[in-house]
Amino acid sequence: MRRKPLRFVLSEKDITNKTLVEFYEAVGGLMGETDPSVKFDCRQILISENIQDEFYYSYQQFYDETFPDKPINVASDVTIMLAQCGPKVEHSLPPNTVEVQGGFIVR
Repeated sequence: MRRKPLRFVLSEKDITNKTLVEFYEAVGGLMGETDPSVKFDCRQILISENIQDEFYYSYQQFYDETFPDKPINVASDVTIMLAQCGPKVEHSLPPNTVEVQGGFIVR
């Protein structure tokens, strides 16, 4: 029997200035997972559009601060990363919301 997906509304702290790994760890923490060796299946999580927008902003800020003398447009890099590593946007989700399906946490 298939489990119903879990939905979480994240705080701004959970989504602001997070790398993809940090974001997955924050969602795992909401699910009670604290083992640092755990893996996450990016095919099993959906996010609201504003969370994806925050990834673009966070990575652009990181590169602007890290390479101030060499402006980098990271939009294409972030797009490729999200296409390969998830998460995917579900446009019907309210802001700051994630939907986690069974199998997100891989042991």
